[in-house]
Amino acid sequence: MQKLKFILPITILLLPLAFFLRSLPFIKEIDISLAYFFNDIIRLHPSLHDTCAYLNSKMGNWLYDVLMAFFIVPYICFGKKEKWLERFVTTILIVALSLLCYFLFNRYLTRHLHYQSLSPSGVLPDFFRLSQVITWTKVKVFTSVSYPSDHGSTIFMFILSTFYLMGSRIGLLSIFASIPFFLPRLLVGAHWSSDFFLGSLPLALFNLAWFFYTPIYKTLLQTILRSIYGLDGIRKKLQKTLQSS
Repeated sequence: MQKLKFILPITILLLPLAFFLRSLPFIKEIDISLAYFFNDIIRLHPSLHDTCAYLNSKMGNWLYDVLMAFFIVPYICFGKKEKWLERFVTTILIVALSLLCYFLFNRYLTRHLHYQSLSPSGVLPDFFRLSQVITWTKVKVFTSVSYPSDHGSTIFMFILSTFYLMGSRIGLLSIFASIPFFLPRLLVGAHWSSDFFLGSLPLALFNLAWFFYTPIYKTLLQTILRSIYGLDGIRKKLQKTLQSS
């Protein structure tokens, strides 16, 4: 309960504070400087073009799904056998939470409020656009609603969940494993740095803090487990009845 006293008030202020900071002129100047810095890396190193194109396409998104599975499957399958069902249900709940938050915050609210944030590739002059030199796949380099980043929200939800459920060592590993999927969005100018660090990260912290540090998570988990065990009990009774008849 001590954690609740500090985490919940902080998360209430986190999103409006991040939104306010992002609107400040000096943050915009940092965003622009970083956008050119990252873009020059890919401009000056053609050997990175194909890799960045792949990671900024739908194929790259699927590859990140595979990466997450390499963390999630061992989490569910290994450990105490009596806990595997709990870990499985927990995973499903986090996936459902991620989808809910994606449609609620990243899609509905930004569109309902008519909030627009153009990608660096759409507003900065003399910007190198990878999509103009790559023809073998469709490269995402622009969006009119870059804040918060959908891709970044997925990554940060995964990383923070990993820290909470699997510990700091696996959490750190998830950070390093996610960098190759996070960085290319900045290299091609699909997102500003603040889209991630003042958008996706605070949003993920907000979502997971309210999920794990209130009764929401444990209530949902216990309700689902009781339902599953109840159905299993009914199945066993029915099976005995059929065998005895």
